[in-house]
Amino acid sequence: MRFKYAPSSGPIQLAKSIAALNSNVVILSETGDEMTNTLRAAMSAQYDTWSSVNDADNGILSRFPIIESSKGNSYVKAVIDTGYSKVAVYSAHLDWHNYAPYLPRGYGGGTLSGVTSEYGWNKIPTGPITDTKIIGAVNRNSDRYSEMNAIINDAKTESQKGREIIIGGDFNEP
Repeated sequence: MRFKYAPSSGPIQLAKSIAALNSNVVILSETGDEMTNTLRAAMSAQYDTWSSVNDADNGILSRFPIIESSKGNSYVKAVIDTGYSKVAVYSAHLDWHNYAPYLPRGYGGGTLSGVTSEYGWNKIPTGPITDTKIIGAVNRNSDRYSEMNAIINDAKTESQKGREIIIGGDFNEP
């Protein structure tokens, strides 16, 4: 099988690392469709048959068959059958705006509107913001709470079906 990437490229090296670690499931974040598909093809060609599910931002690779999959606002889910149990695996990349940990460092947190929005991601000319009320307000304005609640609620449903749960990804929280 021919790959778009050279044998020494990042995707092929990552596939080699996945194989060396004897991984069964890999959760990918900020990778895009092409990377997930390239890794699945590389793993299947070189090692075992792998399955995958992905959206434009998240991906899941599995050595086990994926028997169900779905996509949420900020995550993908794959239900895999290990032969012993079924496992619901989530790969999430939560909202990266309103990133409050930058404020005490003296940088804007990518706030879209309201408090501190005039700074974007840039240095705050007046210095760090340490007021916990402002920091909390900026953080609460993100979509991370609703996004994580959607994942948790879906995971509860999967758990009620007797499935094990794995959640990973980039939560954009310190």
